[in-house]
Amino acid sequence: MDKQIPVLQKLLDTQESSLVSNNQQANNNGNSIMFEAQGKHWYGSIVDIDNSGNKYQLVIATPASYLTADANSIRNHSTLIAFILLMLSLPLVWYFSRKISNPLIRLRQDADSISNLHFEERESEHSMIEEVDELHKSMSKMKSTLKQFISMGNMLTAENNFFRQMQGLLSETTEIAAMTGGIIFLADKQEGHFTPTAFRWNGENIPVAEMSSLSITEDSFTTFQPVLEGKTIAGTLNKENIFRQLQDFLQPYLPLRFVAVPMKTHDKQLLGFLLLFNPYQLNAERERSKIQLVNALVGSLSVSVETQQLLQEQKNLLNAFIELIAGAIDAKSAYTGGHCQRVPEITKMLARAAVNIKEGPFANFNLSENEWEELHTACWLHDCGKITTPEFVVDKSTKLELIYDRIHEIRMRFEVIKREKEIDFLRRNATVNVNETDQQALAAELRQLDDDFYFIAHCNIGGEFMSDDAIARIQQIAGYHWTRTLDDNAGIAQEERERKARQPATPLPVQESLLADKKEHIIYRDNKNKRPEYYDFKLPEPPLLYNRGEIYNLSIRRGTLTEEDRYKINEHIMQTIVMLKKLPFPRTMANVPSIAGGHHERMDGKGYPYQLTYKQMSIPVRMMAIADVFEALTAADRPYKPGKLLSEALNIMLNMVNENHLDRELFILFLESGIWHEYAIAHLKADKIDDVDISVILQKIGHQNIVLAQSA
Repeated sequence: MDKQIPVLQKLLDTQESSLVSNNQQANNNGNSIMFEAQGKHWYGSIVDIDNSGNKYQLVIATPASYLTADANSIRNHSTLIAFILLMLSLPLVWYFSRKISNPLIRLRQDADSISNLHFEERESEHSMIEEVDELHKSMSKMKSTLKQFISMGNMLTAENNFFRQMQGLLSETTEIAAMTGGIIFLADKQEGHFTPTAFRWNGENIPVAEMSSLSITEDSFTTFQPVLEGKTIAGTLNKENIFRQLQDFLQPYLPLRFVAVPMKTHDKQLLGFLLLFNPYQLNAERERSKIQLVNALVGSLSVSVETQQLLQEQKNLLNAFIELIAGAIDAKSAYTGGHCQRVPEITKMLARAAVNIKEGPFANFNLSENEWEELHTACWLHDCGKITTPEFVVDKSTKLELIYDRIHEIRMRFEVIKREKEIDFLRRNATVNVNETDQQALAAELRQLDDDFYFIAHCNIGGEFMSDDAIARIQQIAGYHWTRTLDDNAGIAQEERERKARQPATPLPVQESLLADKKEHIIYRDNKNKRPEYYDFKLPEPPLLYNRGEIYNLSIRRGTLTEEDRYKINEHIMQTIVMLKKLPFPRTMANVPSIAGGHHERMDGKGYPYQLTYKQMSIPVRMMAIADVFEALTAADRPYKPGKLLSEALNIMLNMVNENHLDRELFILFLESGIWHEYAIAHLKADKIDDVDISVILQKIGHQNIVLAQSA
C-alpha cells in the first residue's frame, strides 16, 4: 500500500494499536473503525482478501462529515419541529395544569385556614378529577362542622340566659347533624318527669313555655325507656309512640326517623335527653355515623346544661342568702317590718316603667339582663348595714328609750317625790291638827307633780316640735329632788361601774335631781367605733358614741333621736357600702355597692354619706331614693308614727322634689305610670288610700304633659 496516503496509514496504525492494547490477533472482517486524521473524524474499515493464497487488504476510509450530512440535517429539522411544538403546547400545558392544581391549592389553603381556625366560606372550585372534587366537598363539610362546633363553644360562654342558650345549642346541633328538628327534655326536680326546654322544627324555634312536662309513666315513653339507662337509641316515631307535647307539630309529618341521646353529668347522672328527628330514613352506615356525631354533640350540650344548672343553683343560693339577710334585718327590727322587701318591689316597678317609656328623658334608658340582676341585688341589700345598728337605736320610739323606756324610771321618781312630800307633811302635822291650808298646799304640790310628769311623758313621745319654753320647763322640773338611800353601784355591770367612777361617790342618803345629765350618761367614741380615715364619707362624725343624759334626750326638738342616735342610724348606709365593697362581686355586678349605698343622697348634694349631686348619681340610685322615701312614708309598721295617707305621702314627696331632695323627672314618671296606685292597692290598708288627683301634684312641679292621670 502506498504509505504516502496518510489517512489510510492512520487507519492501519489505529487498528494495530487497538490489537496490541487488547492482546488480540488481527481479524479484519470489515468492522468499522472511527479515527481522527488531518483534524477530521473518519470512518474506516479493513477487509482481508485471500485470493488463491495471495493475501490482500482492502483499506477504506470515508470522512465522517460525508456520511452524517443527511442525518445532521434531519436532526436539526426534527429539533426545530419539536421546539415549535413544545412552544405551542406550553399554554395548553399551563392551562390544564392550573385546572388540575388549583383545586389542590385551594384544598391546601383550606387546610391552612382550618389549622388557624379560620372558617370563612369561599366559592367552591370544580375539579376535573372526581376524587379531588369529593375531597373538596368533604373539606367544606368539615370546615362547616368545625365552625359550628366553635359557634357552640362561643355560645356557651357568651349567652348567659339558660333557655336562649339551650335554644341556640339545639339550633346548631340540628344543623350540624342535618336533622329537620329536635327537642331537649331536662330532668325535673319531680322524679320521673322531664321538662321541655328547647324545641326546633323546620328551621324555626318553637316556644316551649306552655308545654307540660313529660312523665316516664306515659305509654308513649315505653319506646324511650333505654334512654333512662344511658343508652342511645334510634327508631321510628309514629302515632303510637309520639309524645303528646309534639303531636300538634309533628302529626302531619309522621312517620319520622328519630335519634334519642341521653344527656349525662360528668358523674353519669341523667340530666335529660336530646331527641332529633328527620322525615326520611338513612341507610344503616350513614345512620351509624350520624349517631356518633350526635353523641359527640350531646357532650357539649350536657356540659352546658350541667354548668348552667350549677350556676343557676349558685345564683339561687346567693339570692336566697341575700333575701335571708334582708329578712333577718326586718325580723331584727319588727318595727321596720318588710321594708327591705318592699323597697326592691317599688324600685323595680319604677325601673320597668323607665325601660318601657319610649319618649322623654328616659327614652334611651335600658337595663341589660346583668343590670337587672345587679339592681335586684342592690335593692335587697340596700339596708344590710342595719345589721350592725343596735336595736334600741333603730327602734327608739321615745326620747328616753334604751333597752327599756326610762320614762318608767322617771315616773317612779315622781312617785318617790310625791311620797316624800306626803311623809314630810304627815311628820310636820303628826302631833297637831291638820291645817286645811296646808292640806290644800300639799294637794296643789301633788297636782303640780302629776302635771309635770304628764308634761315630761308628753315630751318623751317626740311627736311635736320642742319650743324654747318647753325646754326651759324641762330644766325647771329637773330641779326637783328625791332622796336616794341605797348605793347605786350595787348589782351593776363593770362597764357602767367604770362610768359612774367618773364622779366621786356621795355619802348616803343623797339628794338626787329628778332629771339629770350625768357624766355616767356619756359614752365616748373609742378607736374601734371611729370611722377609718380612708373611707371618703362626708357625713360628720359626732365626738360621742352616745349621750344618754335625761335632760339632753328630753330636749330633742324634733323626733326621738339625738345627734348621736341619728348618726348611728345613718351609719348603716356607710356600713352597707363597707360590707358590700368587701364582697367579691363579679364585674357584671360591680355597681351593687354604689347603687345600694346611694339611696340617702339628695339631688342638691346635701345627702349622705358622700354628698353626691344629681349628676353624680346613676338613674337606679335616684330610683331607689324615691322607693325608699315612699315606702317609709306609707309604712304602717313604724313605732314612732303611723303610716301616712296616700295623698299626704305624695304631697310630702312633692315638697321633697321642690326642695331638690328627690329627682323631679323620676317622680313625674312615678306618678304618671301609676306605680304609686298599684303599690298602694297591694300594700296599704284601705283607710290609707284616699282620693289623689295627680294632675294637681304635677302642676305644682311645673309639669303639664300628663301621660296617665289617675286617682285612687
